[in-house]
Amino acid sequence: MTSNFAFAALQRAYSQPDATAFSAERKVSYQRFADLTVNFARRLEALGVGRDATVALAIQDLPLAIAAVTAVGLLGARWVQLADIAPATFPGTTHVLTSGAGAERPGGIAIDPNWLDAGVSTEAALTGFAGAATPDATWMIAHSSGTTGKLKYMPLSYEAVGRRIANPELQDGAPPTTLTLFSPLSYIGAKIGTGNLVLGGTNAQWAPWEQLLAGGVNRIMGSPAQFTSAIFSRTAPPARKIRSAKVTGAAVTQKFVETALRYFDELYVLYGATEVGTTTLAVYTDAAQYNGSAGHPYEGAVVEILDADGRPCPAGTEGMVRVKTDWAVPGYIGEPELTAAYFQDGWFHPGDLGTLDSTGALTITGRTGDVINAGGRKLNAAELDEIIQAHSEVQDGYCFIDRDQFGADVLAVVLALTPTANPSCLAEIRDAAIAKLGKSKSPQRFYIAAKVPRNENGKPMRREAAAGVGGYVLIEV
Repeated sequence: MTSNFAFAALQRAYSQPDATAFSAERKVSYQRFADLTVNFARRLEALGVGRDATVALAIQDLPLAIAAVTAVGLLGARWVQLADIAPATFPGTTHVLTSGAGAERPGGIAIDPNWLDAGVSTEAALTGFAGAATPDATWMIAHSSGTTGKLKYMPLSYEAVGRRIANPELQDGAPPTTLTLFSPLSYIGAKIGTGNLVLGGTNAQWAPWEQLLAGGVNRIMGSPAQFTSAIFSRTAPPARKIRSAKVTGAAVTQKFVETALRYFDELYVLYGATEVGTTTLAVYTDAAQYNGSAGHPYEGAVVEILDADGRPCPAGTEGMVRVKTDWAVPGYIGEPELTAAYFQDGWFHPGDLGTLDSTGALTITGRTGDVINAGGRKLNAAELDEIIQAHSEVQDGYCFIDRDQFGADVLAVVLALTPTANPSCLAEIRDAAIAKLGKSKSPQRFYIAAKVPRNENGKPMRREAAAGVGGYVLIEV
């Protein structure tokens, strides 16, 4: 595959023009996708987009979003998602391309009907586009999860994205017909959307379960919270399963594995970060296999566990995780201090705590920044989160620090419950926390929400939970 996967995706399109690139209420063939992409590229080029341009995108429609990012690739330019989590525009943005809900953005270039009125193109059209100057040129300016309150931007090169597309979570031995629960312009959404096309697969959009099966969907990708809210809480365990679920963004629980395998033949658990891509992979086909592991590193990835002095820990000893991959970003844009803190001697330090067993399998046990201090009582938040999420009547939930009327810390929980949940489940969660962690580390308040706040990668947003308590229902236990 060429290091510029945009050309690889279009070459694939011209080799199978009648195949389905996107399936939903309206199907988009590979030929139609190629025509749209070439038209988008020509229009962007006429607006001055070239190798030095940075295009901010606010596009809701999946086919149009992937056509836009692929068009940017044909021109060798850069793009950045224009989302609610991000500032109005990324510094250095030269153009803003919008559609749908993003069309009101100031200075935005709207995708109007002329952009969609694309004539039939051929592979010869690709010779008219320059592509990236070098493989290490930036294609996507991705941003971190923002869970720390400090949004960090990073450059993903054409070569790095091509390497990530070649990783096993995409290439697992079956033609990919994939539904991703991530937004199309998120890092994961864009990687999956373009990667499916490079591999000759289909990007599916949400539909009822039987329609997904009829459309040939063989894998769904999302975070644990996205699977729970979009699938498990809406669809009863089906008579016919989809081949695989691929979950990333947070650790999975025994309950999650048991539930997922009622819907899917296989469960892929992926660990990684935008900074280094997917790093480890565990595959479950039976809930009895679950041991909390995130699996073994891919070829080209190395994981180590360090003690407080920065020395490698023995197998089974908890310490700080560090990761090295062949497809990592070089650091954060305009943030030399943060780059120095997280990237050291070729290693990325994600802030996770974990262990490696004697076979090299990684288990994440928490985060260095997720130690909650409630009135002097320190708690690894992941321990309490696991107890919360293990309850059968909890759709989603996690702990956070609230404040009482005097400003003192209170350990609280925000929950989304199943429609048939019994109020006694809250006392059961509290009692389970007392039994495992002790009374001083059990929750003092329970808030019920329609949806708990998570970022687009599915990670808990504990500050937002604390700020949003006025919109939750407080239940006394």
